[in-house]
Amino acid sequence: MITESDISCGVAQLSRLHHTPKTLIQEAFNHNEAGKEWAEEFVHLLWSDNLGRGVALRGGEKLAKVVRAENLGALFVTRSRRNPNSGNQIKTWMWAVNWQAVRNYLQ
Repeated sequence: MITESDISCGVAQLSRLHHTPKTLIQEAFNHNEAGKEWAEEFVHLLWSDNLGRGVALRGGEKLAKVVRAENLGALFVTRSRRNPNSGNQIKTWMWAVNWQAVRNYLQ
């Protein structure tokens, strides 16, 4: 799910990372395209995920892997930190989306 961020109107947040990376990328693309009608496009997409124990790759890592492999824009990631509320190890990603590369990837 894509939601607008309070940080800036050019930043969106991504949640429900259990979907496939391609589904998440398609959702982001559709949301951005629809946003053109009311000037709600975004250039940065943020997401966070816990790293889990015994799980090879969580949704956040899977999405990051596809963004990098397909050269869909610059990707920045924090180092793993302990969430003081849950105790889980988490990372946060910021994707500077290259919409033309995304369009090509989805075709």
